[in-house]
Amino acid sequence: MTMPVKDAPFLEERTAAVMESVFNDPIVKKALDQAVPQEIFTIEEQIEICEVPAPPMKEQTRAAMIAEKINSYGLESSIDPVGNVIACRKGTDPDGPVCVISAHMDNSFREGTDTTVRRQNGRLFAPGISDASRALACMLQVIRMVVNNDIKTKGTLLFIATVGQEAEGDLRGVKRIFYSSGIHVDGVLVLDGADPGRLLYGSVGSKRYKVEYSGPGGHSYLNFGQYPSATQALCRAGALLANLQVPAEPRTTFTLATLNGGSSVNAIAEHAECEIDLRSEDAQMLDGLVQEVLPLFAFGAQLENQRWNVTDPALQVRCKVTPIGHRPAAVSNRQPGAGC
Repeated sequence: MTMPVKDAPFLEERTAAVMESVFNDPIVKKALDQAVPQEIFTIEEQIEICEVPAPPMKEQTRAAMIAEKINSYGLESSIDPVGNVIACRKGTDPDGPVCVISAHMDNSFREGTDTTVRRQNGRLFAPGISDASRALACMLQVIRMVVNNDIKTKGTLLFIATVGQEAEGDLRGVKRIFYSSGIHVDGVLVLDGADPGRLLYGSVGSKRYKVEYSGPGGHSYLNFGQYPSATQALCRAGALLANLQVPAEPRTTFTLATLNGGSSVNAIAEHAECEIDLRSEDAQMLDGLVQEVLPLFAFGAQLENQRWNVTDPALQVRCKVTPIGHRPAAVSNRQPGAGC
């Protein structure tokens, strides 16, 4: 098994040269060759991981399993205060670089979701079988290959199974590593998804918000025209958002992701809420998008109050916006090669 470094034109020449020498090392070649027949075992481990629940904010059971597996493969693991599983393999140079190899443990499916894996025509079907069960299984395979072949690295390798990647986790596991753990990191390789042929660099930034509308409510017939509706205020804002124009480059997106509101078919809604997801490859563009989007939701409440000529603040629909997630954006200046 070889790595086609020459087919990765986006790599700097010096980086490609180093990679070429690494992949030509006899011990590394041996480990890669061993990985191929072990793919059957890796897939079985992927299935095992998938069937251990790890809903958003509740990764503890899966974390315990990953920690136990790492220990059994020859490294000593620990679980940090937020739930990350961390294992260290020291490099030969005490002053060498520190490289993190990580995969996230949580999936995006709510608690109680059946994650039993079903096999059909050579394929595996289950919530979370790809994201991120595959990445965790691959990280464990790397650990086995490094330990079993006694591969020496100048720098230290930190294997980290992180928490809080999905939903409202807000990257709490990764943020702890970088912001408050005291761990020095020189480079990071994140394993994610099921396609090992894709190499992505940089990061897409996102900002997420919960928007809530509240008003007096009332009867849909008796109080019609007297009181504004929280759900209608949300709909007005949603229509404004849907018509927003954003640039194709740098890629910038928005979505009104969830909607909830009202209590009865015959009631003017006193409460409505939604979650919005804003993304961009460029940090300044993301900040600009936030400045453009958030006022639309306040304007939705204003339009609803004006529609029914409600001027008494006690009877108006009010809008509250709460940040629920921030993932910084960072884009490399280098251009990727085809297929990256």
